[in-house]
Amino acid sequence: MAVMHYKGGAFENYDKVTNELLERGFNTVRIDAFPLIIGELADNNQEVTIPGDSLRNWGQSDIDRPHKVIRELLEFMEMTKQKKINVILSTWNQDCKEYPDVKKDLNTTAKYWKAWDKVLTILEENKLLDRVCYVDLDQEFPYFSPFNNEID
Repeated sequence: MAVMHYKGGAFENYDKVTNELLERGFNTVRIDAFPLIIGELADNNQEVTIPGDSLRNWGQSDIDRPHKVIRELLEFMEMTKQKKINVILSTWNQDCKEYPDVKKDLNTTAKYWKAWDKVLTILEENKLLDRVCYVDLDQEFPYFSPFNNEID
């Protein structure tokens, strides 16, 4: 979600992309809620730099871009609430320039669950949790999980 939310990006305008979602007949969308990054942030307005990757073929920005991930999540969730769109919260375990090691040394899942708790608490405090269909705590587990070594 936030990765492509910038001037000229595919998700530049949340109103437009949610309208297009509805026009195509969808009422639910799955997004990366960036829990590991949000778990590190000091406040809702903190800006971080999501690294670009011009070689990826989907979902990635071409260059490093600044994002206020919590503000962008709240803005998107508010738009989905207005339009009665359900949201599946997921994570692709994204890092950022300011916190490049958010996945490093995850010896237990405690830090992971604490980060998700922060995301869900922020949504609840902003009365946006009712649009959440379900939470995919660890995207497509076990394939992209930072906890693969725990299940080997």
